[in-house]
Amino acid sequence: MKYGTALMWKEWRQRRWFLFAGLVIFLGWPLFDVVVNYQPGRDVSASDMVEGIVTLFGGLFAILVAVAATCADLKDELACFWQSRPIAIGRWLVAKYLMGLAVVLVVLCLPLIVKICAIELSPSSSRSDLGTLHSLLGCHTFALILIYSIAFVTGCLIRKPVYAVILSIAGALLVYFLPLLVPPIERFSVINLMMERPLEIVRLTEAEPRGMWFAHKLRVLKIPGAGDFAVRYNTDLVGYILGVLALSCAAVVVCWFAVGRHWRLKVGKKLMFWSLGAVVLLLLLTVVFQLGSNLRCISQIPVGTDDSERDRGVAALAFDGEQGILLTYDGPNGAFGRHMGYGLRRMQLSPTGLQLGRRIAMPHSGRPFVSWHAGGKLAWSAQDPPRVYFLREQADEGDSWPKETTFYLDAVELGAEDGEVANTGSVKLGSYTVRPGPGNLPPRGESIVLHGKTIYAYVLGRLLVVDVTNPENLEVTAVVDDYTPYVAGDDPGVRRDRLDLRLVPGDGLSAEEKLEITVGLDGYRSMAIEGEVVVSVGANAVSVYRLEGIEADIAQLGLLGRRNPLPLERLIGRWPQQVLLRDGLAYVLDMVTFEGLTVYDVRQPGRIRRVGHYAAPTESFSAMAVLGDGNLLMGGTKLHVVAPPRVAKTRAASTGKSAGI
Repeated sequence: MKYGTALMWKEWRQRRWFLFAGLVIFLGWPLFDVVVNYQPGRDVSASDMVEGIVTLFGGLFAILVAVAATCADLKDELACFWQSRPIAIGRWLVAKYLMGLAVVLVVLCLPLIVKICAIELSPSSSRSDLGTLHSLLGCHTFALILIYSIAFVTGCLIRKPVYAVILSIAGALLVYFLPLLVPPIERFSVINLMMERPLEIVRLTEAEPRGMWFAHKLRVLKIPGAGDFAVRYNTDLVGYILGVLALSCAAVVVCWFAVGRHWRLKVGKKLMFWSLGAVVLLLLLTVVFQLGSNLRCISQIPVGTDDSERDRGVAALAFDGEQGILLTYDGPNGAFGRHMGYGLRRMQLSPTGLQLGRRIAMPHSGRPFVSWHAGGKLAWSAQDPPRVYFLREQADEGDSWPKETTFYLDAVELGAEDGEVANTGSVKLGSYTVRPGPGNLPPRGESIVLHGKTIYAYVLGRLLVVDVTNPENLEVTAVVDDYTPYVAGDDPGVRRDRLDLRLVPGDGLSAEEKLEITVGLDGYRSMAIEGEVVVSVGANAVSVYRLEGIEADIAQLGLLGRRNPLPLERLIGRWPQQVLLRDGLAYVLDMVTFEGLTVYDVRQPGRIRRVGHYAAPTESFSAMAVLGDGNLLMGGTKLHVVAPPRVAKTRAASTGKSAGI
């Protein structure tokens, strides 16, 4: 028997028990779960146990196999025995490495392959899990190879099983989470890569990706002889695989030097725990750095007027210069809709801080329409401070169907300082009928913009122009049916190199004024404008556009730069609720797990930077505005006054002079 064959046979005899035990745990346990919970006609893909057990415990299994393969034969007595044999160290190490790796791959890949085959062969199975299974098989497997290689090196250097396992677990944590938290090495994040669909088998008719931030990374490779099927892969996956293979080869080389030259790390309990603690501390610090606050909170102002058991908070706000208006809500805990009460409060910026006036109760018929994207549901200007305009949605009460829902534009004129409502006016903007069942709601995204004595209202897919010269007699002067600010589905949340916007009509308005109103009518407040620069923020990217020209009332915006979300931002999720653009800084109010404010410097569109963050996980912000002194005002259950980032103060004078803007 040749040396190579003998070594492989010897390693197989030692590693086979890991193979049998691994198959029982990773394949037998999920099969047992399927048998126990079997029901006729039950979807075989309903259980996620295979994906869960491979993801959670696959790395630990790879570590145990690698440490057992190295530490068992590198004890002092056995190490001397093997060095006395006429066997090349390199061949001996390669045999160990490959046999252990084969056991790991068989145990952790076979359950995934079995489930994929079961889904393909069962006509009643849902195919929604195939993407996850393909990602685990084609991407996560290489992360397990890297963890196995790290554990193999650790075992050769330390040669104490317990210490080697613990330090290998620390290395596995770095493999999974360090690239996720450090943006420069995000391409080596297996979690990030699995979110970007690294490997899928799709039909050619469905192969073109749309609306994804990583769409430009996807490539399609037709499978010969497979008919309409093709492989769609992420180009980052190729780099990741090459990186893993290179690091694994380097690990084998290090092991060869360690065994051949008797390298050995003497690790005690203190060093082991310090090493593990340093890894955990490093990961925690990187998370805190990205999710913590570097913006200073100047003050937090309650909006309630007493301590009764009622929910109170900010529904919407507007600020212009030194004064503003605040729309508050209150009601019993858990109440909403018609059970809520609304009120207005004046705001005044003074040298001592922000001052709130007395709450002015709204009449019953004047309850405004408030949604998560509340920024565009209230209009107010410091040029005419007593007047406030807002949308109101009134639905039929009772349990009968169908229900008629009507939108109104309401005007409120406040009386003397902190007095009651002097008079109100209202005009109907449109209505729709709600029927039970899905798919019966009209297009939404309502918003209003005040320009001079005119309100532009985007309601139910229509644009309405309302003359508000007399608040007691509001008059609709123009209606544009089937209106949308975006041309041909140019949603800014989708990756596009240009963006076309349909400008609002208006005699006497300049092109810049029309563009500003059009951007303001975006019902989800995902766009903001400053001069000729438009910033759009979505879950997929922060994009900066500039006006290139206007033809037939279509504003043509060219892309200047885009910032894709970081891996941690994608993992947590981002739901932009409102964006403001001031002095080249984009202030984005996010509704995410860690809700708060994020500030981006867009003065150099080719290098959009995240320069500030204000975390408020216990808050629920609905609107924000810039105060006259440059500070930020955000409304949630309280008013938060936050100082802008330092870059806003040091570089404000150079606004517009940087490259691109």
